[in-house]
Amino acid sequence: MADVLQAVAFSIGGEEFVLDIACVEQIIRAVPVTRVPRMPEHVLGVINVRGKVVPVISGASRIGLEGDEKPRRVILCSREGRRAGLLVDNVKELLRIPRDLLFPPPTVMGGMNAVLVQAVVRLDERLLILLCPEILDEATSRPAAA
Repeated sequence: MADVLQAVAFSIGGEEFVLDIACVEQIIRAVPVTRVPRMPEHVLGVINVRGKVVPVISGASRIGLEGDEKPRRVILCSREGRRAGLLVDNVKELLRIPRDLLFPPPTVMGGMNAVLVQAVVRLDERLLILLCPEILDEATSRPAAA
């Protein structure tokens, strides 16, 4: 159904966000992360998921917010054959959002990295931020050889 976006809703720093379910593989409880030297600030390190090493991104750090609580979930995503986990405070629900409720993001995003915002969703009395799958790109790209 092209006229409906299926998305997972989650919270970071008391704000609600959604991510297109098409890039979500699964949602797991937060597990200890192994730090990797010289990674960008928002890339926390790696975790082991069924024998595969997966980079983990701090959702709060990536979008420039402070987390309200201890992150409790990792949203495992894949994009163009690469996998990464997005550490979030909490996963709330799965949503079916009519596409006519998606609006272009405002030109000023109040400190949030606007390139990561695909749309603003008006759902009843709630406003949710639809994040672009590119939020994962920096963690999944391969660094150039030194």
